[in-house]
Amino acid sequence: MYHWDLPEALQKKGGWNNREIVSWFEEYANLLTTRLGDRVKNWMTLNEPLCSAWIGHLYGDMAPGIQDLQTALNASHHLLMSHGVATQVVRENVKDAKVGIVINVTPAVPATESDSDKRAAELAHGFDNAWFLNPVFGKNYPEDVLLELGKSPDIRDGDMSLIAQDIDFLGVNFYFRQTVAANPEGKPLPISGVRRPNVKRTAMDWEVHAPAFEDILIKIKEDYAPKEIYITENGSAWNDEVKNGAIEDQERINYLKDHLDAMFSAKNKGAPINGYFAWSFFDNFEWAYGYDKRFGLVYVDYKTQERTPKKSAYYYRDLLLNRTAR
Repeated sequence: MYHWDLPEALQKKGGWNNREIVSWFEEYANLLTTRLGDRVKNWMTLNEPLCSAWIGHLYGDMAPGIQDLQTALNASHHLLMSHGVATQVVRENVKDAKVGIVINVTPAVPATESDSDKRAAELAHGFDNAWFLNPVFGKNYPEDVLLELGKSPDIRDGDMSLIAQDIDFLGVNFYFRQTVAANPEGKPLPISGVRRPNVKRTAMDWEVHAPAFEDILIKIKEDYAPKEIYITENGSAWNDEVKNGAIEDQERINYLKDHLDAMFSAKNKGAPINGYFAWSFFDNFEWAYGYDKRFGLVYVDYKTQERTPKKSAYYYRDLLLNRTAR
């Protein structure tokens, strides 16, 4: 239902910082489900609320470009409340519907084995992952994060129960892991990211580490016990070049293979994974990077709109055909 594209008219009324947006989102969900519910049975309420809340309202790198902790906290809470009310609307309006939410998860590992760095990793996990997962599954916002922040969203009676609607599936987006260290000067938490030397990185400057994918899927299973998990985004951007009409993107193939192996390992250990969506089919417009970063299995010449399947497209096609054949 929502992938960061808030109408400007609503932003002028305060956007996600305005508690009234929960009612606006309820109206929106009602419109969608009454118009499309006879054909659409699978619904995702929000995609990556972290990006809307933290990147849009705390770091200011995405719309609306705000840098304010309290505003970001309020936005996160109102986003999750909107998920809750939209889930109720889907249940009411769409017969035999399945509804869930998509959360992007970024595992955090300590830079060293020191207690302070381990604590930093726990805080990073709490702020980036558990902050959004906990309320959806009936838990509170992480107490250690709230304590360190010294601030809280405006939480009122009934808010947390509204968020904690029964969902049919959890969508998980995964791209990379982060390494963190304790930093007393860090804002809004006393931590900072650390760049590991001698590791593979994508064109987004994201570390490639497939085992972290398996680890976070197992942790989600153990901490939240979702009914089903769908990998709704997983992929990588590389500096693709067309040579003699072909794109030899072996690095993307390696990424896909390693992450699919990690996913199946998690599934074999009990994670209820029922689907996987590679990001992405075509090279696309990235919110903060425009057309500069290429995630697609199919190369797009943006001047001519000509499409050319990359080597990874043929790899993925063959993988799907072989799995279907089995």
